[in-house]
Amino acid sequence: MALCLLTVPGATQFRAPFATVLKEAGQSASVRNAKEAGNEYAVVTLTHEKAKLDIWFSKSHNYLVGKLVIWSTKEFPHPIGDNTVTAFREVAPGIYFPSQVASTNYSAVDGKVIARRTVAVQDIRLNQPVSRDRLAFKFPPNFTVLDQIQNKVWQTNSAGEIGGEAKGADGKPLTVARGTLPNPSSNAPSGAGDTFTSATTEEIQSPDRWITRVSTFMIACGIAIYVYKKMKIARTV
Repeated sequence: MALCLLTVPGATQFRAPFATVLKEAGQSASVRNAKEAGNEYAVVTLTHEKAKLDIWFSKSHNYLVGKLVIWSTKEFPHPIGDNTVTAFREVAPGIYFPSQVASTNYSAVDGKVIARRTVAVQDIRLNQPVSRDRLAFKFPPNFTVLDQIQNKVWQTNSAGEIGGEAKGADGKPLTVARGTLPNPSSNAPSGAGDTFTSATTEEIQSPDRWITRVSTFMIACGIAIYVYKKMKIARTV
């Protein structure tokens, strides 16, 4: 629910940051001051072809959105949604987070309430250290890894870490382009498995490079044909 207060419906995007929606063409905006429940707000009314929005920025909470009211179109007199922050939590000195949001959905035709719900965020942490282990990617233990950039085959240890290059029946390191890759999940003897006959030894390049080469070749051919015709006409004259 807090996400609804961080992004708003746009004319070309379903949800986008307020600054992005504000830059979209074909809309009008106005600003007014308002006071509600003891808080002062700067209210921006934004209208575009798909919706009308009242965005209430709380002056007491670093101008975070404290309320968002949405109309589906300009023809309907009733809003279809109202998201209001009922509690801000100061997670650090001068830094606030919408810890509780009340949401109400209305019928756009007669304004009757369709649904109400309240969302509360209990665990809010700001700039907490994150251990490297939480973000680290690990392979399964005793796993064979194909490295098509370096043209090598690696073997992981019991901890899922790269333990060294995988070796074939002859005791030599395997490569993607030659040799036989053992299948660690089977009981086949060392050296049995899938044979690899191709390799990628560099990063994949963009196909745009071929467009440039072909275009250059076609231009050169065009110039050659033009020169040939000119020379032929000159000889005829």
